[in-house]
Parts: sequence; structure tokens; C-alpha cells
Amino acid sequence: MSPVGRLAAIALILGARSVAAQVRVVNMIPILFGDETQWNPEPTLAVHPTDRGLLAASAFLLGTDVCENSSVSPILVSRDTGATWQMVCSLPTPGLAGMPAADVSLRWGSSGRLYAAYVWPPTSDSVPLRVAVTDDVFAPRPMTTILSKNLVDQPDLLVFNHAGPDRVMVAGS
Repeated sequence: MSPVGRLAAIALILGARSVAAQVRVVNMIPILFGDETQWNPEPTLAVHPTDRGLLAASAFLLGTDVCENSSVSPILVSRDTGATWQMVCSLPTPGLAGMPAADVSLRWGSSGRLYAAYVWPPTSDSVPLRVAVTDDVFAPRPMTTILSKNLVDQPDLLVFNHAGPDRVMVAGS
């Protein structure tokens, strides 16, 4: 191998090591569910646009009748880039206690507000879409529902700001 090729190989290896050192795998599912036998599909993770340490996440936590108020479902939040997670009961899901919201998509707005699009109730034939928002992800109160509409499935959010308030776009399959 030529000296230039050798140098390129060393740079590639060192670069790969520095990237690998930045990766951390964390189990964000609360220990409360440590003995569960269900898997947690459909995860979503949102990183705050200006405070990279602030994260919001969700997964399909089946049988998670953990919120005192049965009209909300939990999301998971972190202040420390995911080293520790806190469960906050804030997704509005009235009725059907113990059933979590389905197909949750979380996105931060540039204003620092967290938006959630999800299907509720998940057993309905019409697959109703809900969009909710909160200014404080750590507040143990229901997010404000800003839209309820029939949609097909798997909602996704795009939140952007163009010279004014957050604009929220929702897509579904």
C-alpha cells in the first residue's frame, strides 16, 4: 500500500472510532415495564431544535395503564440527551383505560412547543387522527388537542416556522 493509501486508511479508522464513541444505546422503556413480554413497536424520537439535550419519545407501550388519569397516555422525556428518561402522562386518550395511543409521531416546533400526531382510539374503524401540543413536556397534564379528524393510518408530522407561528403539516398513509 502506498504511503498516501496508508494515511487514508488510518484517517478512515480514526474517523470511524470517533463516530463510534459518539453512539450510545439506551433502553428508554421505564423499569416499571422491565418484566413485560410485549415488544414496543413504532418508536418515535424528537430532538429539541435548540436544546439538543431535550428529547421526547414514544413507543407502543401495550397494557400501560400507568397514568392516574385514564384519559391520558404516557410519553417519555429526557433532559440529559437520553441518559435518563421520565414518563409523563400527557397524550389525550379519553376512554379505553389502559390502551395507549397508536402510531405516535412527535416533533418540536421552533417555538419550543412539542407536537404529537397519533391515532386514537386505535380500535376504531375510521382511524381517527389527533394532533396535540404542549409548551412544557414535563408538565403532568394533558396536551391541548388542536385537531381531531378521520385519516387512514401512520400519521407523520412536519413542523416549521416561516416568519411567524409554527406551521404543522400532517401526512398519513
